[in-house]
Amino acid sequence: MATIRIPHTVNLVTEIDASHPDAQRLMALDNPSAFLAEMFETILINEGWLDAINEGGSYAILKLDK
Repeated sequence: MATIRIPHTVNLVTEIDASHPDAQRLMALDNPSAFLAEMFETILINEGWLDAINEGGSYAILKLDK
C-alpha cells in the first residue's frame, strides 16, 4: 500500500477571561501560544483522543507531525 501524506493546519483560538488569575498567569508566560500548543498535543496523545479519532480508520489516519 502506498502512503500519501496530506499536511494541513488547524487554527485554534483560545479565548480567556483576562480577569481570571489563571489567565493572567498564562499571559505572563514568554510564549503562551507555544504552551497551549504543547498542552493540546499532550492531551491528544496522552489522553487517547488521537486513538479515539483514528479508531476503525480504514483509509485515513490522523497523526501529529512534528
